[in-house]
Amino acid sequence: VVWAMTEDQLSQRTQIETALRMLEKQGRQLGWQAPVYVWNVRHSHWDQRDRPTQTVGCFLSEGETPERLAQSLDGLISTLANRGMEQAIAENRHDFLLRLAQSLRDGGVTRLVGQLTPLLDRPPLVLAGVTFSLPLPVPSGMVEHGWLVDASWDGVLVHVREMRGQAVGFPWEKSAQWGVIALAALWGAGSVTSFGVNRHQIAVSRERISQASDHQGTLSARLLSQHDLQLQIDRLQ
Repeated sequence: VVWAMTEDQLSQRTQIETALRMLEKQGRQLGWQAPVYVWNVRHSHWDQRDRPTQTVGCFLSEGETPERLAQSLDGLISTLANRGMEQAIAENRHDFLLRLAQSLRDGGVTRLVGQLTPLLDRPPLVLAGVTFSLPLPVPSGMVEHGWLVDASWDGVLVHVREMRGQAVGFPWEKSAQWGVIALAALWGAGSVTSFGVNRHQIAVSRERISQASDHQGTLSARLLSQHDLQLQIDRLQ
């Protein structure tokens, strides 16, 4: 899930809380919660559509804390400043990275961590990354809600392959599969046991038949064998 928000939208705690509940509801309905990437869409007072774009942000692993998120954002500042200086020297209008570095340094990290902490404290929701960009120019002829291929997406597309969503709710389908397997195992065990018992009873019956038809034995012994044979036949029926 890529959640795009402007700076103003990030500051609206009530709307964020509502959106988080919607994400949780969708996860329960689907039985699966995908990792969430927050995409902060910044603004510029002048046109920078021709600025070279790249992935700008930090990517996280499961179980992140506000402190570790702050460390990741702090780690961006020097890299943004260096790249931003290179772009501004090449074209002084291209100051997005420099301004972003300055914003993060001047309280932006603390502000962002406070805004995103609700997402860190709501399992099974997982904050997988925070990225930044200016609004991307939409080419003519692009369909509504279409995906705009841009270098800004590269980092997300690579990182998402390493992240796994989480199953939500009771796994009914998997439980049913294991139930069927257990029933099949019980049926198989019962069949094997029944086969063994029947085989033993058949062997005993053969012995009784042999004893009942043994003319060398006494009459009383043959009568007892015939009686036992009749009882054995009744059990087999």
